[in-house]
Amino acid sequence: MSVQNIAVKLCGVLQTQSDEEVTAREWRLLGQEQDGSQILSWVATKENKDVLNIGVYTNKTKVLITLHTFQEKLNIIQASVNATHTLLVYVVKQLPTDENEEKEPIYHPYLVCLLPDKENTPVEVEEGSTKQIMLQYVYGKSNKYSPGIRNDRFLLFKHLE
Repeated sequence: MSVQNIAVKLCGVLQTQSDEEVTAREWRLLGQEQDGSQILSWVATKENKDVLNIGVYTNKTKVLITLHTFQEKLNIIQASVNATHTLLVYVVKQLPTDENEEKEPIYHPYLVCLLPDKENTPVEVEEGSTKQIMLQYVYGKSNKYSPGIRNDRFLLFKHLE
């Protein structure tokens, strides 16, 4: 299946979930979770402004859920969400610019809470690095002493030379 067909399919899924016109474009696959769901990002136009959405697509149910919307376009290269879809970790790759003294890209890992009644400001997990960084949630099971309570953990991988 070509990239174009996948984008058309995902736009169709979004359209079935909303009455508004779907303006999704620039689709990216950012990660895959243990349950097989895929973390995707796409750019959309909202109130004449480009925004970046991150969502999770479940192939079994053909449902695409928007997890978080950033009010600006970011160069997010990788992401992972916990099992309850309440925490999102992601990596932003900051490319060198003329104003910037850095000659190599910088990788910044962030964590953001997805609960509607909580602060949704991203928090930097670790200082940015020129070494490539990847984050991945590891789904644990609730233990016998606290049934139903999960201990969410993610792994941070940093490339070494």
